[in-house]
Amino acid sequence: GVGRSQKYKRWELAQSVVGEANKRLSQGVLFIRVASTADEVKALNDGTARPFGAGFFIPNTNTLAWPNMRDTQLSELYRTSDVLMHPSLSEGFGLPPVEAALSGLPVLFSKGTAVEAHFTSMPEFFWHGVSGQTMEDWLNALILMLNPDANAKRFYDDLDKAKNTRDFVLRYSSKRFDWRESAVTFLNSLETSPT
Repeated sequence: GVGRSQKYKRWELAQSVVGEANKRLSQGVLFIRVASTADEVKALNDGTARPFGAGFFIPNTNTLAWPNMRDTQLSELYRTSDVLMHPSLSEGFGLPPVEAALSGLPVLFSKGTAVEAHFTSMPEFFWHGVSGQTMEDWLNALILMLNPDANAKRFYDDLDKAKNTRDFVLRYSSKRFDWRESAVTFLNSLETSPT
């Protein structure tokens, strides 16, 4: 989970889901939470936290929590993780899901937010909107993404073989990421704006 600690982001849901998945999956699951500030990281401490680099390891919820990372560190985290969980109920854009996807990291997000429109033709096993709001809804979606079927494996093989991960993922993006489309939209808004 990457982003600020605001109530509507629902990081506690993500933390609970990963904690439950850790109990159900033999390979184990670790929740890595990158918050905006050190104070937000400290707020995750349930009394069991142990120092871990600039952050904490919280054994009760199998959580690693860090304050904001440099772009290069965050990029590396995206490339080495299995799934980005983004359970936010309200997003004007949703930058972490886009960053993660462009790094080749599958994304779980809340349906009905702006995030849904970013990669409109992406396979659901990579860009997965969760319509339910319960822990069980999110847990089932996470387990599904962590256990890919044959179609998903073929997609990930193609992604691994791609010359450029970003270009591969952009083939599935909405027109909103195309510079020509953005320029036309901008020019149209200038033509129709009152003077």
